[in-house]
Amino acid sequence: MRNSLEQKFGEPKTSKLVWVAINFIEINKEEAKKIFYIIDTLEENDDVQNVYTNINISEKTLGELTDD
Repeated sequence: MRNSLEQKFGEPKTSKLVWVAINFIEINKEEAKKIFYIIDTLEENDDVQNVYTNINISEKTLGELTDD
């Protein structure tokens, strides 16, 4: 697999493992606010390198959050 991808796209600049959820959950505006607060808090910690979630936020909910 790696060789065929390198032949088609060239040698990668970087590579890493990423956790991708199989099952996503839909969240509402209030839940999204809480989760974004937690994510922001975690990202401020120098010991935290990556934060992964299994949330799905609708475009409508995301728009409501940016309007606040």
